[in-house]
Amino acid sequence: MHLEETGNKSKSFFSVDDLALIRSVSEPRLSPDGLFVTCVIAEIDQQTDRSTGHIVLINCRTRECEAIGEGSGPQWSPEGDRIAYLAENGQSAYGIWVYNVSDKSRNWLTPIHESGYFINHLANKNFAWSPDGRYIAFP
Repeated sequence: MHLEETGNKSKSFFSVDDLALIRSVSEPRLSPDGLFVTCVIAEIDQQTDRSTGHIVLINCRTRECEAIGEGSGPQWSPEGDRIAYLAENGQSAYGIWVYNVSDKSRNWLTPIHESGYFINHLANKNFAWSPDGRYIAFP
């Protein structure tokens, strides 16, 4: 941001370079026990000209933050011990990952097909845990 002095007032001008400084927070999800929150923090990468989302796990008691990895759409399991989310697998496949909160491990579950909409909802955000936490349903 550039400042220009004019008398007693200063004006600020927003530049294209300032876009890289903007972070947005979205998709907050409270764990079933209320002790943790996940959210997605997005930032713009000027080199690749794209926005990248990073899933963050926040301990509500200690306020400690832990980066889970790149991705979006975090969903807590019914027991609160795992988080399913969407991300690439490093080989250009996009799909569902499962993060284990206790041992901090990540496991690739399955690829999903990106089709714009599925019954008027974005297909890539449309997945859910079964009530017993044994399965994940997706289109």
